[in-house]
Amino acid sequence: MKRILSLGTHRVVLTGLILLCISTSVQAVTRNVPAQYPNIQAVINAASATGDTILVGTGVYKGVGNVNLDTLHKAVIIKSLAGAGSCVLDGEGVNSIFNIHSGELKTTVINGFTIQHGYGFNHQDLDGGGIYIW
Repeated sequence: MKRILSLGTHRVVLTGLILLCISTSVQAVTRNVPAQYPNIQAVINAASATGDTILVGTGVYKGVGNVNLDTLHKAVIIKSLAGAGSCVLDGEGVNSIFNIHSGELKTTVINGFTIQHGYGFNHQDLDGGGIYIW
């Protein structure tokens, strides 16, 4: 009787199945502030490197975890749940809101916020009161 599959073919098929299982188990997730996470930075930290959507609920967000936000070079979508009129990121005159410095690409999206009272910080220059990109 003829062998249809050799041992080498079995290894290729098994390896392919394992890779398929791994690649399908990492899917984009929608994460919510404040329902699931206490602040915006906490949800960015928890997000996967690619594809997650971060929905920020209605309200005014300020203070630790909601200012000087670092997207950590993640290709995430950060957007307000109900639009800029209902979701405010407030730097309270002492902080930038977003600090983009890890080589983010166009796949990192920030949308639907009112950004107010940001304060730039770059040594003696006051750059990036709302969003500081460097």
